[in-house]
Amino acid sequence: MKKVFLLIYICLISIPLSAKSINLNFLNGTWMPENELPSDVRVQLEYDMYYPNDSCFDFIQFEKNSDYIGILKYSGLSYGYILKNCTEKDNKYTFECYLGSLSEIIIDSTKLMVTVSILGEDWIQIDGLPQDKLLSKSNKLYRSKDDRKEPLHRAIVNDYSVRLRTEPSLKSHTMYLLPEDYEIEILEQSKDVTEINGEKWPWYKIRSIYCVDGWIYGKYLDIDKTFIQDEKTIELNDFIIRKNNKCYYFFGTKFYYVSNSLLPLDELKEILIKEDYTEKTLLSTLNANYTKYHFSKIKWPFKIITNEEIFRELYFTYSQDEINLRTIAKGKVEFNNKEKIIKISANIYPRNFGINIGMSKEQLLSILGAPSKVNKNELIYQVENSGFFTFTFVFNEKKQLELYVCQFTHKI
Repeated sequence: MKKVFLLIYICLISIPLSAKSINLNFLNGTWMPENELPSDVRVQLEYDMYYPNDSCFDFIQFEKNSDYIGILKYSGLSYGYILKNCTEKDNKYTFECYLGSLSEIIIDSTKLMVTVSILGEDWIQIDGLPQDKLLSKSNKLYRSKDDRKEPLHRAIVNDYSVRLRTEPSLKSHTMYLLPEDYEIEILEQSKDVTEINGEKWPWYKIRSIYCVDGWIYGKYLDIDKTFIQDEKTIELNDFIIRKNNKCYYFFGTKFYYVSNSLLPLDELKEILIKEDYTEKTLLSTLNANYTKYHFSKIKWPFKIITNEEIFRELYFTYSQDEINLRTIAKGKVEFNNKEKIIKISANIYPRNFGINIGMSKEQLLSILGAPSKVNKNELIYQVENSGFFTFTFVFNEKKQLELYVCQFTHKI
């Protein structure tokens, strides 16, 4: 009987572990081949996008009831390598692998045996895909985006050309040189500190939508100690303020703050009307004067625009959508193509630069300032921008905007 049990035991331990019983969370995230990593790239502007999606793999686990473990797919695409039947030994994971899609459809039934070796916290090596072009120069990959971790705090880079490294070490590779005032999010803090020029600081793993994840020496970060998970959010849409002959336009602007109280939208608008600020000083101005709400971040801040830009944007938004508007807004938007006139008597789009049917004359004046001409129930504005725009705003007896007429004339 003992021999029977021994044989059963030997058979059981000889069977490969079920993929569902092996924890593969270490693979979660986006992986970039070592040769594709940026090197000393100087980030200058927020819209500089140095993160090459098409040069990475994403690992996505499938549901537990799936026949497959997951897919190692090309970033930005829906196909890659479907993984099945995993075995593990000495931090090396071997998978049965097929070319397939995110919808779990096998494209090529040719079976490949792929081994993923863990080289470090954010480094792996993939063997068994010699024909893959992405791995042709290096099969060693860095975790460029870590989906396992949620951001803890917000922080700002406090010096020029701060190095973003692959590891918390002076010997590690420098991917980026970050500018002063660059906004990032903290993912984790290193366990140990590093002494540089007599100062001891920990390292911080950070995230930015404009760079890959990496490590920064703590001395060069101003960290907001409030937790991101405690933040509240309020969004401001199609709101415009006129200050010193300039229009401050908020559209899709998100204010993140930490407070025991909710910030009412009307109160936020009153604050923005009352205070003086620039795009760079708005956050500090709010925190200096309204300590009840600790503002931690402003996403998509306002931009300064002119009447010329407002009229040009409005006119061409409507004119370019004429075919659609003739159907869905019949009687509310009228076109006279011969004289290049558009008559608008309803609020059609969410983005109107704060100009809405039903608003008061005082509200319109607070946005556009003094008109070029004034009739009994009309305010007329004439501006030049790639031609001549004439906007006539017509008010009813209650001094509410009833309709406005837009006309464009080409320069002769």
